[in-house]
Amino acid sequence: MIIIFTHGMLNYVQYFFDQSGNERAFFGSSSRSCNSNRRSGKEAAAAVVVLVVVVVVFVVVVVVVIVVVVVVVPVVIILVVVVVVVVVVVVVVVVVVVVVAVVAVVVVMVVVSTYRFVQLVFICGSMSFLLRECNFVVG
Repeated sequence: MIIIFTHGMLNYVQYFFDQSGNERAFFGSSSRSCNSNRRSGKEAAAAVVVLVVVVVVFVVVVVVVIVVVVVVVPVVIILVVVVVVVVVVVVVVVVVVVVVAVVAVVVVMVVVSTYRFVQLVFICGSMSFLLRECNFVVG
């Protein structure tokens, strides 16, 4: 892209300063006679100023594009990766906490149910023993 631009600018300058070209310049027709193909100093200075301005604008645009590509794009990519990693870690932590909480509740319920069942069996066994003894004594 830089080579094409530079080549175009050189062609522009060559055309403007060409001694065998027609008398019309990019800035309008010359007020001199048709036999004179040379450009005036003002026209040449204007051409050089236009050329310098165009080159400076082009260089600034190229530098801005390079800065955006080299600095901004990687920073955005890094920020997106960091955000994705943080979201994944938070989701994993939340899932692990929920699973541990559910498992803990289930274990507590099983332990409590088993304890109550053992108590119930013990109480029923004791009552059964007492009832047998009472029937035996009464009977």
